[in-house]
Amino acid sequence: MNRIILIGNGFDLAHGLKTSYNDFIDWIVESKHKYLEENRYRYEDNDISYSPGKYNNINIPLEKVKEVFSTSNDTFFMPLFAGDTSYVNDQSFSYGSVNYKNSFLKLIIQSRYIKGWADIETMFYDELNRLLNDEKTTDKEIKKFNSDFQRIINLLEEYLLIVVKSNNLIEEDIENRILSLLTNNPVSQNDMSIEFKNSKETRIRGIEKQLALDKILILDFNYTKTISKYFANSTNGVIMNKIEYINIHGTLNDQLNPIIFGFGDELDENYLKIEKSRLTGVLEYIKSINYLRTSNYRSVLNFLELYNFQVFTWGHSCGLTDRTLLNHIFEHNNCASIKPFYYQWFDEKTEKYSNNYIEVVSNIARNFTDKNKLRDRVVDLSRCEQLIK
Repeated sequence: MNRIILIGNGFDLAHGLKTSYNDFIDWIVESKHKYLEENRYRYEDNDISYSPGKYNNINIPLEKVKEVFSTSNDTFFMPLFAGDTSYVNDQSFSYGSVNYKNSFLKLIIQSRYIKGWADIETMFYDELNRLLNDEKTTDKEIKKFNSDFQRIINLLEEYLLIVVKSNNLIEEDIENRILSLLTNNPVSQNDMSIEFKNSKETRIRGIEKQLALDKILILDFNYTKTISKYFANSTNGVIMNKIEYINIHGTLNDQLNPIIFGFGDELDENYLKIEKSRLTGVLEYIKSINYLRTSNYRSVLNFLELYNFQVFTWGHSCGLTDRTLLNHIFEHNNCASIKPFYYQWFDEKTEKYSNNYIEVVSNIARNFTDKNKLRDRVVDLSRCEQLIK
C-alpha cells in the first residue's frame, strides 16, 4: 500500500505562519498605508494613486483625513482609520481619493473589508467568467486583467518570502506530532474501502500484504516547503527513504519550479466556455495548463499508477480551485481510502469542542462525480483524528 499526503495552507497556519489570504491582503493595504503616511499629500505606485483631501481648496495631509474618515465609504481606508469617531461636517471639506490602477486589487480589498474574507483564486475565476460573458470584452481587456492578476501573484510571493524568513522555528510538540504521523502510522484495515477489501488482488495476496506501507508521496500545494523541514530533522532513515516529495504548485523564488496560482476546475460548467473563447490569454492562469511547465504533474500520475494508495489530507481544504487534480486522485481505481485530518477548537458559545471535519468532507465530496465511491472511500469521523493536538 502506498500513501499520498496532501499538504494545504492549514498546515502552514498550524505552524504559526500567517499565510491566509486575509493576512496577505492586510499586508498589501498596510504597506500602502505606510507609503501614504510618509508622503502625506500625494502618492502613486503601480497599483494605486492617492489624491489629497482638500479644505477650501488647500491640500490636507493624510493624518488630517483620518479625523473625518468615519463619514467616508472608501474601503481602502477602513483598516487604517476604523474606530475613529471624529466628524467634520463642513461642505468646504473634500476627502482624498484612491484610484486603483489594478482593478483586481480593488476587488480583493473590497471583499476583504466588506465581506471579511477573500478567496483570491475563486474571485479570479468569477471575474474571468464575468469578462467572457460580456460580448464587448476585447483581447486588450483580457491582457490587462492577466497583468493585474500577475501583479497579485508577484506580491504574494514577496509576502510569503517575508513570512517564511521571519518564522523558521517549529514548536517541539508540533514537530513530535508530525514526525510521529510520518514515521509511525501504519495502514489500518478498518480505514479501507469495501471496494478495496473485495478486490481480486486483495483476495489473492491477502489483506496483510496489501496493507504493508511501501511508498509515501508528499504532495505539497503550498509554496513554503514547511513540511520539508521534517525530512532534515528526522533520524528515521527507513521511513524517509520511502518518501517522494513534490511541490505541485511550485516554490518561492524558484525559476525551475515557478508558482502556479489561478483556478483548476475543468469539471465546472463554465470551463468549456473559457476553452471555446477566441480571446487571447483566457487560459493563461488555468492550473491544468500551467502544470505542463514542469514534470511534477507527470510524476503524480506515475505514482498513482504504481499500486493501491491511501490519501491523507493535512491542512488541505480540498476546494474547487484544485478539483482537476483532486478528482483524478480521489476517483482513481487505485485509491483505497481517503482519511481527512481535521482542525479542532473549543467553542466558547457552546462550551464544546468543534472541528472542521464536515467542512473538509463536504469539499472532498465536490471533487467526486461518483458519489458511491465518495461514501465508500472517505473514512468516517470516528476513525479520523486531529492533525495538531
